[in-house]
Formats: sequence, structure tokens, C-alpha cells
Amino acid sequence: RSAPKVQRVNFPMRKGAAVEMAQCTSLKNVVVSVGWDIGGMSVDLDVSAVFFDKEAKNVGAVYYDNKRQCGVVHTGDNQTGEGEGDDETINVDLMKVPGHILQIFFVVNIYTKDVTFDTLKNAYVRISDSHGQEMLRFDINDRCTSNSHGSGLIISRFCRSS
Repeated sequence: RSAPKVQRVNFPMRKGAAVEMAQCTSLKNVVVSVGWDIGGMSVDLDVSAVFFDKEAKNVGAVYYDNKRQCGVVHTGDNQTGEGEGDDETINVDLMKVPGHILQIFFVVNIYTKDVTFDTLKNAYVRISDSHGQEMLRFDINDRCTSNSHGSGLIISRFCRSS
């Protein structure tokens, strides 16, 4: 008798939730995307990846002005939120992330002055595989009430395990 097929499921994340991705050992690439609607005004959200070593020392970052480092690529800065679907994306080639990087934090910041998360419409973060299959989704407006007046969020942390 053979084992059942592996099934991928996606689900909405809750604030503070942790997901063990150890079962995804075949996962080689991930895509972290953020999207939002403008609601009558241009809003600049920025997604970034920040790298840390075993001493928790910051050893680099990928963001709108440093688009490529350590197997991680930022696809470009959307300063308005216009258009359908994902507005900013970071692609991560997990096989190219150097061994000394043990953690990658993904953060979203609002660059537009006097705009906070509670003024955005349909803001979300999602993590997909390289084929576009969504694995995790965090709807910022629905789930982030305790920090909705802020302008920055840690949205995900990838940790290398031994």
C-alpha cells in the first residue's frame, strides 16, 4: 500500500500564528508578495527582506533600493498601489541563500507620510511557491487590529534549521 499523495493547502494566517514548513523540504523557491488597493489616493508600501546570522547580527537586506542579494530578488518598487493583484514581490531562491544566513525577516512598511494600515483597502501579504501556488496569506486589514494605526509590520520569518 502506498502513502497518500502530499496535498498543499492554503489558509488565512492570524496575527502571531506560526507555521512549520519543515515538511516542505522539496521547496526550492518562494515568493513573498504584498498587495493593496489605493482607495482614492496613492500609497507606497514597501516589502523588504532582512538577513541575520547565528549571532542575530544584521548581515544585509533586499528592498526597493537594493534589489538583489544572497539569492533574494526584489522585483521593483510600486509607489502607488495601482493595478490588480500583487503590487510588490520578493523572490527567494532558497538554494542560493548563503549558509551563514540563519534567518530572513520579511517586513512591510508604509512609506507614504500620515498613512497607516487602517487607511488601506484590501491589504494583504501572501507566500507562494515558484509556480504561483499560494501557501499562506495574511489579510492585513482583517487581522491586524491591534497595530492597524502603525506603519510597519514584520510579516514573516524564515529560519534555517539544522
